[in-house]
Amino acid sequence: MNNVWIMNLKDNREDRPDNLVKTKFEFCKSKGILGIGWADEESKETGDIGFSAANNAIDSFEIGDIVWVKDPYVKDKTKEYYLCKITGKSQIANDEEMIKNDIGKYCTCKFYPVSNIPDDFNEERLIAIHTIEKSNETVQEKTISFFESFNNNKKNCKKKICIISIICICALILGIVTPKIIKLVNKNTHPILPNGLEFGMTYDAINRTTDYLKGTDSLEEYMSEDNPFSSTTYDVFEKKYTTLLLDGKNKVLEYLKLEKSEYACFFVFNQKKELYQIYLTSSNTISEDEYKELCNYFKKAFDETNIDKEHNNAEFISNNTRCEINNYIVHSITIESKKFQPFIPEISKETISDALNGLNYHVSGFSMNLFELLDESVSNMKIGYSTVKAAKNTNDNTLTDIKEELKDKYPEYAATSYLITVHGDICQNPDLPYLKREDVDVIKLVLIFDDYGNLIEHMVLERCEDLNTYAILTMFG
Repeated sequence: MNNVWIMNLKDNREDRPDNLVKTKFEFCKSKGILGIGWADEESKETGDIGFSAANNAIDSFEIGDIVWVKDPYVKDKTKEYYLCKITGKSQIANDEEMIKNDIGKYCTCKFYPVSNIPDDFNEERLIAIHTIEKSNETVQEKTISFFESFNNNKKNCKKKICIISIICICALILGIVTPKIIKLVNKNTHPILPNGLEFGMTYDAINRTTDYLKGTDSLEEYMSEDNPFSSTTYDVFEKKYTTLLLDGKNKVLEYLKLEKSEYACFFVFNQKKELYQIYLTSSNTISEDEYKELCNYFKKAFDETNIDKEHNNAEFISNNTRCEINNYIVHSITIESKKFQPFIPEISKETISDALNGLNYHVSGFSMNLFELLDESVSNMKIGYSTVKAAKNTNDNTLTDIKEELKDKYPEYAATSYLITVHGDICQNPDLPYLKREDVDVIKLVLIFDDYGNLIEHMVLERCEDLNTYAILTMFG
């Protein structure tokens, strides 16, 4: 039996963007998704219990589960409630439009409007106090029974609609087919990638079948200093290979009719060495006519177009593929496929907390549980979590050294390494609990995980001397 959930779709941010055209509910309904907030990294770093609960709940959604949602702003009571059937497992939102609309993680679903709630339902039980709540057994049984009868009625209506639709389709077929043929011709005559290239092709396949990358048989050879026209680097924090092409003879730009000599071209591969992005950049902007010509080209190659005239920026989208053209300060073109983006697993806060709870603090040849020591010595404690790559204090020399050490010693785990900062008021002496130094970073450390959330290693970056003193007095006092 599928589970039944109750969910709120409210945007509770204090600093919502002023230019939002839809409520969070309307946005989710238009996209066919159910999503939780906490879209920015700062909100996740606060250790918010509400985020952890919502994150765990949406991760527990199974395909086929039923979710009650309510439009909090609608005035017509017959359009207030919806039943949503989950059609896909949860996934992290990395789309700017979703993040702008307060979507940090989401599941795909199908919305079913409920115009009349049965008399034996208690509507108060269909409103969640928290972001997501699991229904009780009574609501679950009634909901599943109601949804099955509700769905059968929908199917009968669909049969009638289908007959009418067939008649309409026959009448309109010429008007529908013609634009599709035009669209197909446009896509074939306006390719997204240079001729001969496809997303997902390996470096070696590109090297064998095209002359974009010349004179080498492998990425390793391409990285050699003997090639004066290019260089290849591997970013351990993003799990990607980036190949810089500076050879003016390459044919990457021919299909866009751009001056090759003024551009640097980057081919970007995921950790499997599959092409997922091409990035072209020039130190100069191009003329307004050239910019318009480029926009017109990609309009015909993609399904969706968003143009920001004020900032000379344009975005084009089709399914999992997007293109962005920037002509504001410098000129650049980014063409990428989300399908082949590098996969970097996200380590949950629960896993990080469990790992932190299991660490020992060493001093003077002895050790004690770190979390127990922090719990005793620190008040107003706040624990900040961030990937090492996303850590804001990148100018910190200690963190810079750690990044280099991760590249050398743990390159396969660098992307799943987390910076943990424990902040609060620290007590130096257990016998003087009210004598504290306030508002300090008590300890900073890096936790290194594998892709499955297993702790590989930890490194202490900084620790407050008062923590040392408290530990010594506790163990020897």
